[in-house]
Amino acid sequence: MTKREKAELVLILLAACGAFSITALLPGQLSTGNLLLMMSALLLLQSLIRDVSILMSTRRAEQTSGTKAMRCMCLESTIGMTGIVVGAGILGLGIDPQIRLGHWGWALAVVLTLGTGFAIKDFILQTSPWRIVREKNHLNIVFSWKK
Repeated sequence: MTKREKAELVLILLAACGAFSITALLPGQLSTGNLLLMMSALLLLQSLIRDVSILMSTRRAEQTSGTKAMRCMCLESTIGMTGIVVGAGILGLGIDPQIRLGHWGWALAVVLTLGTGFAIKDFILQTSPWRIVREKNHLNIVFSWKK
């Protein structure tokens, strides 16, 4: 495990502790669609912060040296965007059961979301052929419709 990954795990725990401590400012009851939108946005934010930190720490020559074109998408981004679309759909259709979240509920939601993002950070969803592939440095992959 790299130093960056260890730091990310510590930040995940700190984020969960932060959610636990500011529960008084967060709603105690939330609709399913809103919760799905919030957690999906949190997953996408985590991915963005990780990618920006990797880009800032690597040199320009290292970034462009190994680029390859593939028909794929980051699994973390795919799940985050799907959550955004489904959450918006739930809100739009009015199928909106309420979920009660207390101190532990918010902390658990944050740690599960960020923990899932950490676990799937190295995977991509390849579309030709359809499969999930582990690609450690998928910042160097450029999406292309061509094979």
